[in-house]
Amino acid sequence: MTIKSRSSKTLRGGGRILLLICALSVILVSCRNNTSIPPWMLFPPYNQTTTYTVTFLMSNQESQPSGATLPSAMFVEKDSIIAEPAAPAVEDGWQFIGWSTNSDIYTAFDFTSQITANTNIYAFFASTGEITEDESLPEGTKAEIDEETGGYAIYSSGVESTVQNIVIPSEINGIPVTKIGGYVFSNNKSLQSLTIPEGIKEIGDSAFEGSTLQGELILPSTLEKIGFSCFANTDITAVTFNGGVDTIRSYAFRNAVHLTSVVFAGDGPNTIGSFSFENTGLTSITIPAETEEIRAYAFKDSELSSVQFEESNSKITINADAFQYTSIKEITISRPVILLPWAFEGVAENFTLNLDTDSVEFGTDSSNDNFVSRFGENNTLNFMCIEKPGIVTEPFEHFAVPDGQNWPEDWDIVGSGSESHRFNPLHILWKE
Repeated sequence: MTIKSRSSKTLRGGGRILLLICALSVILVSCRNNTSIPPWMLFPPYNQTTTYTVTFLMSNQESQPSGATLPSAMFVEKDSIIAEPAAPAVEDGWQFIGWSTNSDIYTAFDFTSQITANTNIYAFFASTGEITEDESLPEGTKAEIDEETGGYAIYSSGVESTVQNIVIPSEINGIPVTKIGGYVFSNNKSLQSLTIPEGIKEIGDSAFEGSTLQGELILPSTLEKIGFSCFANTDITAVTFNGGVDTIRSYAFRNAVHLTSVVFAGDGPNTIGSFSFENTGLTSITIPAETEEIRAYAFKDSELSSVQFEESNSKITINADAFQYTSIKEITISRPVILLPWAFEGVAENFTLNLDTDSVEFGTDSSNDNFVSRFGENNTLNFMCIEKPGIVTEPFEHFAVPDGQNWPEDWDIVGSGSESHRFNPLHILWKE
């Protein structure tokens, strides 16, 4: 038999009352300390499970403007999307960069994303004009905000640098460095090595052209643009692309005679530009599946003897003289292809082009010539997936051949309008 104490029952009831009083006290203190929070928002349905606080704060930048006016905190329903506030007003000499998810490094906040928790958003600022004394910058350089890339761009200060090993900083005062400007280290005769951090999006025209940069060059995965002639006439021996670059611009590595290795570790470029690897030491290369155009003279006068094409369902266009004056003996292409006149002009004698695809197009030039009319002497064109046609059809129909003639195995083609159409002979093979 259990005997219940009346005094203990009273104590338990009193304890509940005491807890309630304490809770109300906490609420009242919170409301007093933060008058922007109405008391009822601390209770359902306005508690933290359905409503979140968005707070706008200054970042942790070492240097920033004083007296910037930030928006007030706001309370939003779960999964809401908030509008981007107006740029804060700041004192002269400063500019607002943007709102960031990170308080230490500027990382743009996505105002199209849903609010799913209490959220702090940080304001980042940069001083207007050039930064000239930041110790993280290489000697002889300066930095200024680049609106296109959204971060700092490194430029030449006009003072020739004597630094041998250059390390590009990843950030200045919490704002990422996103661009290496044009001509910044061109003709630098002290430069030996270069470190480019993740976050760099663009390397400007002739940024390192004519410098003594040597050894292996590793490009970051964030890199999107490579300017004209940016590494031309340097002493680099190898370059690794880690994806991101859409176009290798014209002359980018021209006359880098010691360059023997190019590796595409990530997604390859869409376009390999004209003269981009002209007169380099490259002996072999693999054309990525993502590449859809090789422009004129891209590998002219290089040491190429081996070219591999990755398989792909996308079409690739090979322009005139893309492999001119190389030592390639044979190439197999196993993807849809457009061949323009002169695409393999000037390759080694007895060159064989194996077209392991049934999607082959022959583009024409302003003279209405096509690829076949400009294919080299004693070369073999092997249509591995196309059966021999019974009559002459495009792209061969403009040649002076009687209608209905069957294809011979070896054919001395004579054009109807120009002596340049004459070959001795062209070997054409078809699917058996």
